[in-house]
Amino acid sequence: ARKKKNMAFAPPPANPAHDGMGSTPLGNGPVLQDRPRPGGFPEIRYKRNLPAKGPPGAVIFLGAIGVMSAGMYLVIQGRNKRRNLFQEKISSRAALQPFLEAENDRRMVKETYEKYLNEKELMKDVPSFEVGKSVYNADIYVPPVRNVVLGDTV
Repeated sequence: ARKKKNMAFAPPPANPAHDGMGSTPLGNGPVLQDRPRPGGFPEIRYKRNLPAKGPPGAVIFLGAIGVMSAGMYLVIQGRNKRRNLFQEKISSRAALQPFLEAENDRRMVKETYEKYLNEKELMKDVPSFEVGKSVYNADIYVPPVRNVVLGDTV
């Protein structure tokens, strides 16, 4: 009896059918090869079959350009609108200025007349006092100072 060795690999068979190089032991007979089966082997699928996620890069790029263009259009429209509103505000103030000055002049004339009446009443006992005479020693016009009391509307 043969003693079996404990080997990591199995020993080759004693009488192989072929030498592993495609021929029979004596070189006679048909060549043994692996051949494809009739109809061939099926195609090996090596490509990834992932669904397309999201739009392509060119669409994203064109979309970003479109959004930026629309934003710039709106910014320019807003700037033009603000400029037109500012012009309207300036021109309306210029149009109202004569009316506001006339109203202020009427108020000043009324207050001056009331002030003269009040001075005349207060200083009626002083013979050298002249009602309405300027306290300034100059011939230039000095607009009167209006005393503002809390609660008055200016």
